Amino acid sequence: MRALEGKPVDVVLSDMAPAITGHKLDDHDSSIELSLIASEFVDKVLSAGGWFVIKSFYGPKSSEFVLFLKSRFKLVRTVKPKASRSESSEVYYVCAKFKGPGKGLSGDVPIDGGFQTSKHTL
Repeated sequence: MRALEGKPVDVVLSDMAPAITGHKLDDHDSSIELSLIASEFVDKVLSAGGWFVIKSFYGPKSSEFVLFLKSRFKLVRTVKPKASRSESSEVYYVCAKFKGPGKGLSGDVPIDGGFQTSKHTL
Protein backbone atom coordinates (compact mmCIF):
# COMPACT_ATOMS: atom_id res chain seq x y z
CA MET A 1 0.00 0.00 0.00
CA ARG A 2 2.85 2.37 0.82
CA ALA A 3 4.49 1.74 -2.54
CA LEU A 4 1.33 2.90 -4.33
CA GLU A 5 1.33 6.18 -2.38
CA GLY A 6 -2.47 6.28 -2.51
CA LYS A 7 -2.59 6.15 -6.30
CA PRO A 8 -5.14 3.79 -7.91
CA VAL A 9 -4.00 1.04 -10.27
CA ASP A 10 -5.62 -0.24 -13.47
CA VAL A 11 -4.79 -3.95 -13.07
CA VAL A 12 -4.30 -6.34 -10.15
CA LEU A 13 -2.89 -9.82 -10.88
CA SER A 14 -2.96 -12.46 -8.16
CA ASP A 15 -1.15 -15.77 -8.59
CA MET A 16 -1.26 -16.68 -4.89
CA ALA A 17 -1.78 -20.26 -3.83
CA PRO A 18 -2.04 -21.81 -0.38
CA ALA A 19 0.37 -24.40 0.94
CA ILE A 20 -1.07 -27.54 -0.63
CA THR A 21 -2.19 -30.25 1.79
CA GLY A 22 -3.39 -32.74 -0.81
CA HIS A 23 -6.92 -32.60 0.60
CA LYS A 24 -8.89 -30.91 -2.19
CA LEU A 25 -11.63 -29.38 0.00
CA ASP A 26 -9.16 -27.90 2.47
CA ASP A 27 -6.99 -26.61 -0.37
CA HIS A 28 -10.07 -25.09 -2.03
CA ASP A 29 -11.14 -23.37 1.21
CA SER A 30 -7.65 -21.97 1.72
CA SER A 31 -7.54 -20.77 -1.87
CA ILE A 32 -10.89 -18.99 -1.50
CA GLU A 33 -9.68 -17.28 1.67
CA LEU A 34 -6.55 -16.05 -0.15
CA SER A 35 -8.78 -14.89 -3.01
CA LEU A 36 -10.83 -12.84 -0.57
CA ILE A 37 -7.70 -11.24 0.86
CA ALA A 38 -6.68 -10.28 -2.68
CA SER A 39 -10.20 -8.95 -3.26
CA GLU A 40 -9.92 -6.72 -0.19
CA PHE A 41 -6.74 -5.30 -1.70
CA VAL A 42 -8.55 -4.75 -5.02
CA ASP A 43 -11.33 -2.85 -3.25
CA LYS A 44 -8.72 -0.47 -1.85
CA VAL A 45 -6.49 0.15 -4.89
CA LEU A 46 -8.24 -0.64 -8.18
CA SER A 47 -9.43 2.29 -10.28
CA ALA A 48 -12.94 2.41 -11.73
CA GLY A 49 -13.05 0.30 -14.88
CA GLY A 50 -9.95 -1.66 -13.84
CA TRP A 51 -9.10 -5.34 -14.29
CA PHE A 52 -8.51 -8.14 -11.76
CA VAL A 53 -7.08 -11.55 -12.72
CA ILE A 54 -6.84 -14.14 -9.97
CA LYS A 55 -5.89 -17.80 -9.69
CA SER A 56 -7.94 -20.02 -7.40
CA PHE A 57 -8.82 -23.67 -6.94
CA TYR A 58 -12.25 -24.70 -8.19
CA GLY A 59 -14.58 -26.28 -5.64
CA PRO A 60 -17.88 -25.98 -3.75
CA LYS A 61 -17.49 -22.27 -2.95
CA SER A 62 -16.48 -21.23 -6.46
CA SER A 63 -19.95 -20.24 -7.65
CA GLU A 64 -20.41 -18.05 -4.57
CA PHE A 65 -17.02 -16.45 -5.19
CA VAL A 66 -18.06 -15.68 -8.78
CA LEU A 67 -21.22 -14.00 -7.44
CA PHE A 68 -19.02 -11.97 -5.12
CA LEU A 69 -16.82 -10.91 -8.06
CA LYS A 70 -19.89 -10.02 -10.14
CA SER A 71 -20.98 -7.65 -7.36
CA ARG A 72 -17.82 -5.64 -8.09
CA PHE A 73 -17.14 -6.15 -11.82
CA LYS A 74 -19.28 -5.82 -14.93
CA LEU A 75 -17.60 -8.80 -16.60
CA VAL A 76 -16.35 -12.00 -14.94
CA ARG A 77 -15.04 -15.04 -16.82
CA THR A 78 -13.73 -18.34 -15.47
CA VAL A 79 -10.81 -19.71 -17.49
CA LYS A 80 -8.83 -22.93 -17.27
CA PRO A 81 -5.64 -22.47 -19.30
CA LYS A 82 -4.55 -25.26 -21.66
CA ALA A 83 -1.19 -25.28 -19.84
CA SER A 84 -2.92 -26.30 -16.59
CA ARG A 85 -2.86 -30.06 -15.90
CA SER A 86 -6.25 -31.70 -16.46
CA GLU A 87 -6.29 -33.16 -12.93
CA SER A 88 -5.60 -29.74 -11.39
CA SER A 89 -8.52 -27.75 -9.96
CA GLU A 90 -6.69 -24.52 -10.81
CA VAL A 91 -8.81 -21.86 -12.56
CA TYR A 92 -8.41 -18.18 -13.26
CA TYR A 93 -11.09 -15.53 -12.86
CA VAL A 94 -10.70 -12.68 -15.31
CA CYS A 95 -12.66 -9.66 -14.13
CA ALA A 96 -13.11 -6.44 -16.09
CA LYS A 97 -14.71 -3.04 -15.56
CA PHE A 98 -14.46 -2.60 -11.80
CA LYS A 99 -17.64 -1.01 -10.45
CA GLY A 100 -16.21 -0.30 -7.01
CA PRO A 101 -16.17 -2.02 -3.65
CA GLY A 102 -19.26 -3.74 -2.39
CA LYS A 103 -20.79 -3.51 1.06
CA GLY A 104 -18.31 -5.93 2.63
CA LEU A 105 -17.20 -9.50 2.26
CA SER A 106 -19.52 -11.28 4.67
CA GLY A 107 -22.66 -9.46 3.56
CA ASP A 108 -22.21 -10.19 -0.11
CA VAL A 109 -21.79 -13.95 -0.15
CA PRO A 110 -22.73 -15.81 3.02
CA ILE A 111 -21.69 -19.46 2.75
CA ASP A 112 -21.07 -21.83 5.62
CA GLY A 113 -19.67 -19.07 7.80
CA GLY A 114 -16.98 -18.40 5.20
CA PHE A 115 -16.33 -15.16 3.39
CA GLN A 116 -16.03 -13.23 6.61
CA THR A 117 -14.21 -9.95 6.51
CA SER A 118 -10.66 -10.66 7.53
CA LYS A 119 -8.51 -8.49 9.74
CA HIS A 120 -5.40 -8.80 7.58
CA THR A 121 -3.10 -5.84 7.07
CA LEU A 122 -2.43 -5.24 3.42
